[in-house]
Amino acid sequence: MRNRSFILLSALFVGVLVSARVEAASISITDLTDGPPTVAAAGLEATTITTAPEFAEISGLLRPATSPAPLVPGTRFVLLMEPPGDPFGGPVSDIIRLVASAIGTDQGGQFQTETVTFWSDGAAGFAAALALAGPNAPSVLEIDGPQDITALLGITFPNQNLQVIVRSDVGTGAEVPEPATLSLVALGLGIAAKRARRV
Repeated sequence: MRNRSFILLSALFVGVLVSARVEAASISITDLTDGPPTVAAAGLEATTITTAPEFAEISGLLRPATSPAPLVPGTRFVLLMEPPGDPFGGPVSDIIRLVASAIGTDQGGQFQTETVTFWSDGAAGFAAALALAGPNAPSVLEIDGPQDITALLGITFPNQNLQVIVRSDVGTGAEVPEPATLSLVALGLGIAAKRARRV
């Protein structure tokens, strides 16, 4: 009888732990056009989202109930690189910055503010962000699909319970050449047409 009670209590305790389990906090940024990216955020409190053409910023609070181990306070960057042979811009396609605050306390207990900022190569402030990232920022080659950059941002998942996933416009056909690129293409077509007339 004693063993049966112990087993029942253990099963009840495990059931409470499983039901109390919190889903991972996550930030997802999808930039498939030259317009504002599509952003989704879950598991963060007091979330604010700002978007503009090829730019997004997401900020919110993580608490110990969601993320038992806080992120190391500070700023880190990840660069998304254009694939070889991509005719648009490059070599850096997108910049992602994570700013993790020091631990704070409010009426809800301890919290940490996480801010993720995304710049694509056509965004205002892209060059300044790239200069801040510096030459030693970790980078990853863009693919045609979502990319989990959590580890590159120095986040140890699942203890530091935040995932960051980005999807850029490589391979979508949605990229639009910068004005300088269009000028070069037009110039090349003009020269080709002139040569064709001479022949």
